[in-house]
Amino acid sequence: RVGLTPAVGPQVHEELLHVLRDGSPELGVSSVEVRPRDVARLLREREVDLVMARVGTDEPEVDSASLRPTPAVLGVPADHRLAGAESASMADLDGERMLIWSSPGTPFTDMLLARVHAAGAQVEPVVARVTGGLAMTELADSGAVALLPAGSPQTAGVTQVPLSDGVTLPL
Repeated sequence: RVGLTPAVGPQVHEELLHVLRDGSPELGVSSVEVRPRDVARLLREREVDLVMARVGTDEPEVDSASLRPTPAVLGVPADHRLAGAESASMADLDGERMLIWSSPGTPFTDMLLARVHAAGAQVEPVVARVTGGLAMTELADSGAVALLPAGSPQTAGVTQVPLSDGVTLPL
């Protein structure tokens, strides 16, 4: 039983399934989306055996390890000024509206905003009305940009632009 937080994305999910089943094709794997605030409780109550997340928990009873980070890409509406760019930098986000899936004050959102600010860019956070998964329909409608894990599914009306400054998302 594997818990995955929404920010992990499908590429890591698929890779995890391959790793778990490699050499054990009879192994059954059940995966469920979990909210970061529930990770410690779900592990403690043995509702899940393992959780993949972008940010860790400070709970002392939760053992964690850092894995290979995932490269990030920039998701932009198809009519955005960066949509046709070969690549973009974090500094290019200065003055943009940035879609976030949880309000500021939550670990993943704060980490994303800190990375943008460290690059010298100021963004206006726009909290998504729909959370869970990385459905990008709201991105096109909001006129905002978003930092996404590489390998995120393509969505109509959204273009993924590589980031030139090697931005990664922790795992």
